[in-house]
Amino acid sequence: MPQTQGLRCVGAVAAGAIVAIMLAACQPAGPSSGAIFVPGGSGASPAASAGGNGASPSAGASGGSGGAGASGGPSASAVLTITTPVPSPTPTVRITAAPTLPSTAPAIIQYTAPDTVKCTDGGVVYITLSWRVDRAGGVSLAIDGPGKYADYAASSSVEVPFACGESQHTYTITSSGGTGPAATQTKTIKRA
Repeated sequence: MPQTQGLRCVGAVAAGAIVAIMLAACQPAGPSSGAIFVPGGSGASPAASAGGNGASPSAGASGGSGGAGASGGPSASAVLTITTPVPSPTPTVRITAAPTLPSTAPAIIQYTAPDTVKCTDGGVVYITLSWRVDRAGGVSLAIDGPGKYADYAASSSVEVPFACGESQHTYTITSSGGTGPAATQTKTIKRA
């Protein structure tokens, strides 16, 4: 019996040595603290032996002691938007003139007379005056002033005197009758 127990101890030691050698051969290359995980050993966690100084893997992902990690990137720039107001179109205002009603007042359409008169002596010569007045009952003629010389029809051609003793004379026709204000016009005739 004592020999049998001695052989079992030797076999157990040999088996333990083989297991230790195999574990040492399976360790990954790279820097380490030299700790080897042995089943039933000191109980160090795989995270401690892999991290070297015992730092947790989450510390590296968060950017070290400052915790900057993923949240330490450049911040988004603010965008300033300027909106230019568009002026509203100015409404077009159309002004329509009221229709002009036909006038009912007398109107002188035509009045003709010579510009000059040739006098042979200091006597009297006769000149011809012609006129046409619409919407009137007749025409009154005044020579050299407001006094009426004679009455005539609304459309007439008449001969009237021109006294050669004066350098010029005025001949004024004025409508009579009709509706509204009277129409009037004056011609100045000079001695040649």
